[in-house]
Amino acid sequence: MNSVPDPTCAQSPPTACQVQLHRSPGLTAVYNELKTSLRNRILDLGSPSAGSFKFFSQLGCSIHFEGIDLLLTESAGESATCQQQLEPELSRLDPEKHFDVILAWDLFNYLDTDTIAWLMKRLSQHCHANTLVHFLRYTSQRIPAKPRHCQIIDQYRVALHSDRPVGPRKYQPLNTTDTLRCMPDHSLDGSYVNHHGMALGVSEHVLRYRPTQRAGNRQLACAELSAAPYTASQGGALHHSHGLAHICQVLRQNPNSTVLDLGGKSGRNGDFLLQYAERVYRDDLVPSLLPDTGEDSAGLMNHALKFEADLKFDVILAWDIFNFCSQQQILTIRERLRPHLKPNSLLFAITYSGADRPHSPQQFRIVDNQRVSITANKKASVTEFPFTTASLLKALGEFRLAKTYILQPGMKRGVYEYLFTNDGKNSMEWERDQ
Repeated sequence: MNSVPDPTCAQSPPTACQVQLHRSPGLTAVYNELKTSLRNRILDLGSPSAGSFKFFSQLGCSIHFEGIDLLLTESAGESATCQQQLEPELSRLDPEKHFDVILAWDLFNYLDTDTIAWLMKRLSQHCHANTLVHFLRYTSQRIPAKPRHCQIIDQYRVALHSDRPVGPRKYQPLNTTDTLRCMPDHSLDGSYVNHHGMALGVSEHVLRYRPTQRAGNRQLACAELSAAPYTASQGGALHHSHGLAHICQVLRQNPNSTVLDLGGKSGRNGDFLLQYAERVYRDDLVPSLLPDTGEDSAGLMNHALKFEADLKFDVILAWDIFNFCSQQQILTIRERLRPHLKPNSLLFAITYSGADRPHSPQQFRIVDNQRVSITANKKASVTEFPFTTASLLKALGEFRLAKTYILQPGMKRGVYEYLFTNDGKNSMEWERDQ
């Protein structure tokens, strides 16, 4: 992505201020949550920005700029010095004020893990349950010499301003595990890597403050689930999911598991799964499906299923997505997931019998550990392909069928469930249903 001189920035010889346009899926996720309510409070840890102020004001939000990026420049990133300089600034915040969103931008790239842990613990005094934390992570070894000034253009784009050349970074890039270790009261709500329009070498992460249940990195606002039980008025057909029940049983025995949900972005599903797993990732594949133009076509957008190299999944929930994929698309999904599989990673998939097959992927909302609400997705528009269970087995390659659920009590008519394991060694002692 090209950088151009920014006439609105002060010139600082010999390097002119540069601005880089960055498409921000993390900011879009934050926006989608904020637009459903009014009077949200935003804490921007960066320096004041007229564009950001205007953006949040139009959403009815109040925003406070902390200007930590300027302090980091002065302290040159030394841990003890940073904490000494930051504490007086943070102490000026009203102790009774709690924020709905904290924008850290790229600041964590200039702090050591001890300081990040200290800062997040210090800011937790100003968080409530479900406060979102958004930050950028530089993936390369050479980064701007100081934090960039980030200015929001709209809910999709951010302008990244810098008046310093790039140079070697002082601290190694944080991986997902180290990030969550620094923030034990937060859970990962979204991770965005290589999405279309994102600046090269920049990934984004959105965390959610979960102080009510601290079990490693797993926190859950249980009150939200118990206070909003499923009712018939919410729509959707109830389906008894024997596959989901088995998954919950496996996760209960392995509480440090990591789950990938390939269905639509349901906050309730993520919250529910966090009762059993340490981390839950979501990647809605339906919008990423591309027309199948032949054998050389991947059939999937480049940004889909791109995760950090060290990330491994124990359970993958594909729901009914494979019913609407070509053989090539299933092969692409399998190949992109391959580096992120553990021995015996579990894949859950749903298929439909002939006349009961819908025209587009449906929405699956977890009600409890045995029931799912299934609703037609009227907005989805995908190409239909000839599909059989045999073709799915062929495309999944090294995955082996471990369990099958057909015509079991409580199952919705025409819905079949399958559990696959990626090497068939059955180390989790699968028992085939009779």
